[in-house]
Amino acid sequence: MQFALVLALVSVTPFAQVRVRTDLRPAERAIASTVFSGRVLTPRGLPARAAVVATSAGGETVTGDDGSFVLAVDVPLAAELVEVTAVLDGGAALGTSTASARVLPAALAPTTSVGTLQLVQSPACAP
Repeated sequence: MQFALVLALVSVTPFAQVRVRTDLRPAERAIASTVFSGRVLTPRGLPARAAVVATSAGGETVTGDDGSFVLAVDVPLAAELVEVTAVLDGGAALGTSTASARVLPAALAPTTSVGTLQLVQSPACAP
């Protein structure tokens, strides 16, 4: 149940988007398989184990013990940017931490390094 809540937070992130040109012919709407890789660190600089990483182009994965992730997704060739977001639920005591990076299409290749995502604690939500 808690895991589903974290995924919902990722999917409603206001900046999570893939900007795609809409003036393209069907033949120009091709996609490319891209592997995003990187590392997620906690606000204290430690590896973020079990953080959920998702992209605005789809797909999600969970970081390993060392905070690293690898995520393969299909990205439209006309994409103007892809956002990669990491979320770590620290429970009631620590709250939720998030980080994101925008990757530009010029940087897209079969493998794209996102680099290090440094989590920051999100403000507490109140009804």
